[in-house]
Amino acid sequence: MKSCRAPAAISAEPMFAVDANQRIVAWNGSAARTFHIDRRLALGSLCFHLFGGCDMRGRTFCKLDCPVIIAAEQGIATPSLRLNLGKDGCSAPFEVNTILLTDNGRIGTVVHICRQMVTSREGIAHASVQRLSSRHGLTNREAQVLMRLCAGDTTGDIASRLQLSETTVRNHTQHVLEKLDVHSRTEALALVYGA
Repeated sequence: MKSCRAPAAISAEPMFAVDANQRIVAWNGSAARTFHIDRRLALGSLCFHLFGGCDMRGRTFCKLDCPVIIAAEQGIATPSLRLNLGKDGCSAPFEVNTILLTDNGRIGTVVHICRQMVTSREGIAHASVQRLSSRHGLTNREAQVLMRLCAGDTTGDIASRLQLSETTVRNHTQHVLEKLDVHSRTEALALVYGA
């Protein structure tokens, strides 16, 4: 059963905390906006089920007994990590810093502070899509479609990647164009990279 009672997590950067069982016990507003996951859904969830995390080579990092939790059990704080975080074709590179809070020498809470790395074209697009999503009221799925458009995916590519029908992708694309007040995919991309 998910707990609704959690400590406030205040940080300008996306920040979340997990307990020794890898259940999320704190999820701030910036994490909710960045990962498009409401705090009520996040709290009590297993972190590796909620969103994926891969290293820069695409290997799964976020999993049961991840290296951060194993190190925390030994009382060792991990150095900064570079991970791709997110789900459903909408992941982006982050530098993840970890703070280990202990209770009488035992693992208590592991705090993750995520700073988005905006060094690649994809990273720039992801940050811009997030800003546009907040500003123009894009749904999570619409933001995912826009992100895939930025990656150069065709309607068929997006449908396959997001496991949607091509008709649904076209509908989402049309909603994105309307909400951004543009008339074509090209104008939408210009808005993303100019935002």
